[in-house]
Amino acid sequence: MDFVYGDYKFVMPGNGQILLSELFTQLQIAENVADVADAVFSNPELLSVEKQENSDWLLKSLKAFNTEEKLTVTMNSGTQ
Repeated sequence: MDFVYGDYKFVMPGNGQILLSELFTQLQIAENVADVADAVFSNPELLSVEKQENSDWLLKSLKAFNTEEKLTVTMNSGTQ
């Protein structure tokens, strides 16, 4: 699964998982996950997004796909 943000790309292996804070670091996103209000994937049958007790979010690959999907992260300020 490829995550792309601007000029940065991170590839998560199939059936893998990553914390949103780690993904922000990999993609050079200068935001704090404690400021995330919501995180939604366009097809929840392919990737689950679960808020953790520590204010981070766990992204888990559920099955392989070859379609273009979108992870939308909404900050407490309302920006996406």
